[in-house]
Amino acid sequence: LLMGFILTLTNYAHLACLMGFFVSSSLATKFRSERKRRIEAEFKEGGQRNWIQVLCNGGMASQLALLYLLDVGCGERPIDFDEDYRSSWLSIGILGAFSCCNGDTWASEFGTAIGCRDPFLITSRKRVPK
Repeated sequence: LLMGFILTLTNYAHLACLMGFFVSSSLATKFRSERKRRIEAEFKEGGQRNWIQVLCNGGMASQLALLYLLDVGCGERPIDFDEDYRSSWLSIGILGAFSCCNGDTWASEFGTAIGCRDPFLITSRKRVPK
């Protein structure tokens, strides 16, 4: 709730990123939930998150949004590196933070639901259990 308020103050486009992340991740969590229930020992209906997961997913975007508020203030600003250099970089950072969190959430939710085999670690290239 606090993160949504901060992002609303900075720029409506930032709030749209948060809402896009929330809606798409909620739908991904519900996708094939019966299969996830069989695989995961700690399956929670609806995929309830604890405060640590919320902080990890939204922490960087919130920090960048606070910097945006302190440096640029409230209001809509286009991404224009010639006219608004700092606000453009902060907006790109917020978008990137949500993109990274969205990709991580989608990979874990869809990978669990669709994947046929156990995943492998990219660092050791060895298979690990789901």
